[in-house]
Amino acid sequence: FVLVVNNDVPAKTVGEFIALAKSKPNAFSYGTTGPGTPFHLYAELFSSMTGIQMVHVPYKAAVAAQIDLMGGRLQVMMTDFTSSLQLINEGKMRALGVTTKTRTAAAPEIAPIAELGVPGFEAAAWQMVVAPAATPKPVVDKLHAELKAIMAMPETRQAIARIGLVAVDTGPPDELRSFVMSEIARWGEVVRRSGAS
Repeated sequence: FVLVVNNDVPAKTVGEFIALAKSKPNAFSYGTTGPGTPFHLYAELFSSMTGIQMVHVPYKAAVAAQIDLMGGRLQVMMTDFTSSLQLINEGKMRALGVTTKTRTAAAPEIAPIAELGVPGFEAAAWQMVVAPAATPKPVVDKLHAELKAIMAMPETRQAIARIGLVAVDTGPPDELRSFVMSEIARWGEVVRRSGAS
């Protein structure tokens, strides 16, 4: 995801935006695809880590929020790269930072928010292939090995990077299970703070 602002927002950096938002509590509206979605929770995490207050405006789709952002009815949003990269490149909205801990190959010029004044900030949607809990371990191990080999292919990694996603080298299934449990706990706390259900 990427933190973007309307071109009329005077802040050109993450630090400038935080300072501006702190000087005007609830003066900025951020668009999302609804309560509890990554668009919402990433903005909530950003707000809680920076001490800013913004007004949440939920939409039914990212495109509707992006249209309002470009039209000046919203000032800021956390949005996905796949739907916003072209708009950023065309200068229709300004990117301030990416939500991942590393830069993305699709836009290496956009630094991580964690490097731009919000240490420790990291928010990334992730995808994982899963199987029923009763799947025999040899089958799980075979699927994991095959998928890991496919993800290591240069053409796979290039295709993923082209649309603004980050391919990661995943650990064994037990580590993935632990990761999922840690994400449930981490984001559960953000959901509770946000009031989303």
